[in-house]
Amino acid sequence: MSGLPVANVIPLEGGALVSGIVLTLTMTALYEHGLSFDIFNDKGRQKLVTLICMIGGVAGATFYGFNQTKMSFMVTNISVFLLFLCGQYGLVIINHNTVIRLVNSFPVFSKLNMKTVQRLCAPLYLLPWVALIPIYFAFLDTYDKKVPLTVSRWNTEVSKMVFMVLIFSTEVFATFTDILLLKTVTQITGHHSGKAARKNTDMFATYGTVWFFMICDFGLKLLVMNGYPFLFDGITTVTVVALRARANLYYGVMLKKVIESSKTESTSDFVQSTIGGTPMKMQSMSVF
Repeated sequence: MSGLPVANVIPLEGGALVSGIVLTLTMTALYEHGLSFDIFNDKGRQKLVTLICMIGGVAGATFYGFNQTKMSFMVTNISVFLLFLCGQYGLVIINHNTVIRLVNSFPVFSKLNMKTVQRLCAPLYLLPWVALIPIYFAFLDTYDKKVPLTVSRWNTEVSKMVFMVLIFSTEVFATFTDILLLKTVTQITGHHSGKAARKNTDMFATYGTVWFFMICDFGLKLLVMNGYPFLFDGITTVTVVALRARANLYYGVMLKKVIESSKTESTSDFVQSTIGGTPMKMQSMSVF
């Protein structure tokens, strides 16, 4: 009885494992926090991207299960398209979060109306359909051959490069705002001990996990672009997005409470110096 070569099995098993991680993270978060489709509400947006990542996890598990079954190339194509689409919408919501954080973090934007800023971010949600143009061509290129679109040059050479640029730029700016936020909260709670200190430790560990998977995602994409058959770079991107959403859901409310509960003048000075010298309304400060 013949089996699959090891070079084929490893990527499939890796993809199935990461898909399972995504499904566990997202189903747990949705069970605890509920569902929302409101992109203009900070917490609601995290719930929406969690649902998107769960769909990506299901698509990923299906894709890796059918990848070596030639007679099911359409199932593979639909699954991989959904996986890529979920990944792109995840990046859009990360960018939306980043814009809101930046507007809240610098005094030059202090006069902007937050509702207006939220609505100006709405066109971002059209971009995934543009970013997936190479995938459309990959589907047309492989349909007559009845093979998965993943083998097309449009996918292996064009879309991988496009996705790499989008993911790298998105994560760099998101990490920058992570650091701004964590610095602010650390300065506010740095003189506390006990429960607050433990919360800080847990929070840094959570964001550290996000950054670790982000580095893994970059590494996998570089390997794929150099010809290595690591097929689970797409689901790894979804994992990074899911971890970010989880961090925002679990720590967003806590961070707001920490900031709002700091009423002393010294704490106000901490916030003022961190944000850039302009006092902010605590209730409007977004931690997402």
